[in-house]
Amino acid sequence: MISSSVEGDQGVLWDTGTPLEVLADALHEKALAVTEGRQEASPWRWAEAEASDIARIADALTLRGVTVDYAMADNRLRVVFGAHGYEFRRHLGEGHLLLVRVADRRLWVYRRPELGWLADVHAPSQRRVWRVDLNAQLFGSAGTAPGVPADRVSVDELAGALVGVVEELRDAPTPATALYSGDGTIHGSTEAMLPPKAIGRSVDPENPCALAAAQLNAFGFGDVHFSVDGTELVSAEYQVVWWLRERSLGLPDLKRLFADAAAQGKRLLVLARHGLTGPAEEFADRSRSFAFSFDPRRARVFNGNRLASEAGFTHDYQLAR
Repeated sequence: MISSSVEGDQGVLWDTGTPLEVLADALHEKALAVTEGRQEASPWRWAEAEASDIARIADALTLRGVTVDYAMADNRLRVVFGAHGYEFRRHLGEGHLLLVRVADRRLWVYRRPELGWLADVHAPSQRRVWRVDLNAQLFGSAGTAPGVPADRVSVDELAGALVGVVEELRDAPTPATALYSGDGTIHGSTEAMLPPKAIGRSVDPENPCALAAAQLNAFGFGDVHFSVDGTELVSAEYQVVWWLRERSLGLPDLKRLFADAAAQGKRLLVLARHGLTGPAEEFADRSRSFAFSFDPRRARVFNGNRLASEAGFTHDYQLAR
């Protein structure tokens, strides 16, 4: 850990496997910043050795007057001052991300390999989580899929849109698409998320469309909705298929479903009761199809193939032990 005697300096935490030359450069920049009475230069101010896109977004937000708690890329550890004093946070497997606090809410901004940029809001006091529609913020029209491809937006454009998100979050009510985020502990799993009105509610396994649609909407599938008779999910963008058979969805069946969707000019979105076989999951990834696992007993939608997993919410912070 590198810190100074300057009041308010909470220091930065580095992994024990960090190369010595990186630590030396970090300590050198800390010493210069203290003696010169200035903020550490980026990316060292974010406890990072390289200037990643997430560090550039953090810099751009800071220039626009937004206080970024921390940004994280290669260095997975952070020390912050929380409600119970100093906390050491880690984000293993979550990719590059940054955190902005807005009142009692936390705005997480991050990038997933296939889906691009996403932004989630956690409201711990309400035990709610929801996704910001970055497409609407950037391009003025509601998105039909989670995320904004990284090649569609520059760092400055994204930072400008996020400033608007931060301003709106100060007084914005909890949206209807928010999901219940579990028991409120740091060990709660995002896979257990359900619409607030579904908590403790018995679900008809033959007619779970309303609850499934609510969860997909919360993930960012904006045009998925249930039919008038409530028996199926419909979308202009996706061919939504229920796979409720008592076996995993295999490769031949998935290829047939994909061909049917392609014939209608749509992408495939599958809800499979017993998941997918390995070959089917690989094909779903290659064909950029979303394949979610689905629990009909509680109408719970959760991770399936890699693309569907990327559509899930980011976890809130974990404390390093």
